[in-house]
This record gives sequence, structure tokens and C-alpha cells, in this order.
Amino acid sequence: MTSTLTISGYRDVDTDDLIAMGIHRATPEYIRQMAQLGYQGLSVRELLQFRIHGVSRDFVREMADAGLEDLRSGELVQARIHGVRPSFIQDLRDWGPAEFHSGPARLGL
Repeated sequence: MTSTLTISGYRDVDTDDLIAMGIHRATPEYIRQMAQLGYQGLSVRELLQFRIHGVSRDFVREMADAGLEDLRSGELVQARIHGVRPSFIQDLRDWGPAEFHSGPARLGL
């Protein structure tokens, strides 16, 4: 896994990080998936937060489909922690004020 992480741009990952990445399944494949969705160069800490809080490829895609395609990594984690679902965002857009209909809106996540 270490050589694959180096290829993915993760150098100097210490033993504790490797163990945590293994426990939480922050695998090279997961790193590639997040990079393909625009989340390349995440720190080990950010990767672990994504995995711990359930930020999956599907969650990121669904949030983008709901109109929030430019969320920062911390905003995705906060959305998961607080139970914000893509369907909730879409419901707000369908029901809510005009600012929800004009492209990606910062919702204070």
C-alpha cells in the first residue's frame, strides 16, 4: 500500500496514518475515486474524516446532482455529521426561496 500511496502523491505517511487508513478503508481506490470527483490532494486527515463520517463517492455525486458540486471537504464532512441528505437539498430547491435555484448556494454547512 505504501508504494501505491506514494504514486498517489502521499509521501511521508507514518505508521499510525497507515494503520488508521487501513482501519477506515482509505484505500488507494478510494483516493482515486475522490480525486476523480475533484477531491485530489486531500490530506491524510481529510481522507480519514471522509471515511469515518461516510463521505462516499455516491454521496459526493448526489450532492453535486442536487446543485452543490463545489463543496469543500470540510463542508461534505459537516453535511454527513449533521444528516444533510441530497434529497433534503433538492427539496429545499423545489420549495424554497429563489437563491436555492440559482446555482450552488452556500447553506452554512
